[in-house]
Amino acid sequence: MKIRSCLGSAAAVILTAAAVFIWSNPPLDAINNRSRVLYDEEHNILSYTLSAEDTFRFYCTKEEVDPLFISMLISSEDKRFFSTIGVDPLAIGRALWSNLSSFKTVSGASTLAMQVVRMLEHNDRTVLSKIREALGAIILTVRYGHEDVLNMYLTLAPFGGNIEGVKAASLKWFGHLPNHLSPAECALLVALPRAPEAIRPDRHEASAQYYRNDVLRLAISNKVIKPDVGEAALMEKLPTRLLPIKRSAFHLGVYAFAHSNKKEIYTTISPGVQTLLNILGEKYAQNRSTGGTLSAVVIDDKKREIKGYFGAAVFSDSQLDLPHAVRSPGSALKPFCYAMAFEHSLLHPKSIVADKEKIYGSWLPSNFSKSFQGELTAQDALRTSLNLPALEILSLIGPDNFYSRLNRHKRRIFLPKGAQPQLSLVLGGCSVNLVELTELYAMLNRDGIYVKDRIFTDEPLDEDFVMLERNSSRAVFNILRTTPRPQNYQNETGISYKTGTSFHYRDAWALGSLGSYTAGIWTGRPDNQPDASRTGLESAAPVLFELLTRLKYEPYEKAKLDRTGALSPDPPPSLRRVLSRQRFSSDLQALYLDFPLEGSIITTDSDGYVHLKIRGGVEPFYLTVNGVPQEDSALFRIEKEGSYRIVLYDSAGHNASATVDIRPLRSTR
Repeated sequence: MKIRSCLGSAAAVILTAAAVFIWSNPPLDAINNRSRVLYDEEHNILSYTLSAEDTFRFYCTKEEVDPLFISMLISSEDKRFFSTIGVDPLAIGRALWSNLSSFKTVSGASTLAMQVVRMLEHNDRTVLSKIREALGAIILTVRYGHEDVLNMYLTLAPFGGNIEGVKAASLKWFGHLPNHLSPAECALLVALPRAPEAIRPDRHEASAQYYRNDVLRLAISNKVIKPDVGEAALMEKLPTRLLPIKRSAFHLGVYAFAHSNKKEIYTTISPGVQTLLNILGEKYAQNRSTGGTLSAVVIDDKKREIKGYFGAAVFSDSQLDLPHAVRSPGSALKPFCYAMAFEHSLLHPKSIVADKEKIYGSWLPSNFSKSFQGELTAQDALRTSLNLPALEILSLIGPDNFYSRLNRHKRRIFLPKGAQPQLSLVLGGCSVNLVELTELYAMLNRDGIYVKDRIFTDEPLDEDFVMLERNSSRAVFNILRTTPRPQNYQNETGISYKTGTSFHYRDAWALGSLGSYTAGIWTGRPDNQPDASRTGLESAAPVLFELLTRLKYEPYEKAKLDRTGALSPDPPPSLRRVLSRQRFSSDLQALYLDFPLEGSIITTDSDGYVHLKIRGGVEPFYLTVNGVPQEDSALFRIEKEGSYRIVLYDSAGHNASATVDIRPLRSTR
C-alpha cells in the first residue's frame, strides 16, 4: 500500500508539472510568423514582407546590434540577465519591499525573459498572468538559453505603431541598421518598449526625451558610458518622424519569396552595384517613353555571382519579376550562331559571305535597314547584325543543333508548345529571359565556359561546362568589341556587346562585358505593346554603356590563346568564300535520308544502335536526335523505345529529317 501511495503521489506530481508546463509554455507563433527579409552580401535589406500580423518584425540577433545597446539594455532592464534562469529573486524581493512600503506599485521585477513571454502571449496584467510569465520565462531560458531569449527580445520588442524589433525600429526611426548606434539612439531604443505609444518621439517629444535621458543617466551611473559622452548624448535631438524602409530590390524579393520558404534569404547582391542600378533606373524613368520600363542584371564573371538585379524603372509599371520574364531576344542570339559555325570550321571571321535577298519558302526576310550589303566578311556581317548571313549560317549549323546546344543541361531558350526549332530562332523566333541571356554573354567573356551564376548564398554551385570552343568564343567576343557604339559613347572601345530588337519593337536589349562584369539591359512594356521609338541601340545600349563604365570593375585576365581556328589571321582556302548565293543554288547535290524513312517503325541492332543510310549532300555531316547533337553522323544509340526525331545536316546547308518509332532489338534466346 505504501509503494502504491508513493507511486500515486509521484504520478500526481508529474501530471501537475506537465499541466503547469503546458499552461505556462509560451507559444512561438510571433517568432515563426515574422517578416520575410531579403539581404544583400553586406546584410543590408533589399526587400521584405510584413509579418502575419502586418507588422515590421525583422528577426534580429545580438551580433547584428551595436554592443553599446546591449550593455544599456542589460543595465537598465535586467542587470543579472545572464546569471538567472528567467526570473530574478533579488529583483522580486526589492520590488515587493518598495511597493509594500509605499502602499502602491513603484517598482517592477520583470526580467527580459518575462517581457519576452508577455510579447509572445499578450495577456492582461493580472497576478495570474505574472505567475505565468515567470514560469514561461524559466521555461524559455532553460530550453533555449540566454542568447536566444535575448534574440527573441530584439525581434519582438514594440517600438510604436506596427514596429517590432530593434532592427525594424532602427531603420524606421533612424534610417540605418542597428549595428552602429549613437549613445542617444541606444537609449531611445531601450526606453521605447516601456510605453511605445506614450513616448513616441514623433508624437510625445517631451516624454520621449524624459525616458531616453533617464536611460542615459542610468548608463552613466552604471559606468556603461563615460560622463562626457553621456552629457553630449543628453543634448542630441530626437527623431521627429518615421522613415520608410527602402526595398532596393523589390522585384528580386518577389522572385526569392516565391522560390523559398525561408524567412531570411541572403544574396550575393552588391550594395554598390544595386545602388547604381537604382540610380540609372530612376534616370530612365524620367526620360522614358509612355508605358516603357527597364530591367537589368549584372554578373561578376570572376566571382560567378549576380551582383545587381533591377526589376522595373517605375514601380507602378509592374510588380512582376521582369528579369525572369521570357521575351523575344530579337537578334541577340546571333553571336552564338557565329561561334558555333567558327567552332565547326564552317566559317571564319574573314570569310566572305553574301547579304542578298533570298526567299525561304514563303518567307522573305530583310535587314533592319531594309537594304542589302552584298558581299562582306563574316565579322562585318556580325558586327552590323545583318539578318540574311545569320540565317544562312544557322542553316549550316542546323536549328535543332543550335537550339539543343544553347539548352544544354537546362532549358534557356523557349519555343511555343509543340513548335520545332526553325531558322527564325536567330532573328528572335523564340523566348528567353534576361537572367539567362546575360549568363550566355558572360559565357562569351569566360571563353566559352558556361557557369550558372549564384544569386542566393545557400545555392549549390553547379558544375561549369564548355558550351563553346574557346577560340571561337574569343573571336566572337573580339568582334563584338567593334559593334557600333551608342550616341555619346563613340570612343568607348573596351565594351564587347550586342543589341537586339524584337518584332514590332516590343523588346529592346543590350548585353555586354567590360572587365570582370557582364550586364544585360532590357527595355519595353510589361504588357507587350509595341513602341516604334524603342530599339536596342537607342533605348537599351546607352544604359548598358553608362552602367559598365561607372562600375568599379576588376581587370579580367584571360589566357593567351594560340592564333588557330577562328583566331587565325586568315581563313583557310576552303573558307575564303562561303555562303555565297551560288552555294545554295539548286545545282548542288541534295541531301537524302534513305533510312529510316518518315513515320516508320524500326528496331536497333543488338547493341542498341540505329545506322543511317545517307545519300547526296556535302560532307561533313552533322546529326541531331531529339535535338541532341551526336558524335557520329552515321549512327546513334538509344536507351529506351519511343518516338525520335532525326535531323541530318550537311556543310552546304541542306537538311533531311525523319520522325520514327524505335524499338530495341529483343533477344530470341
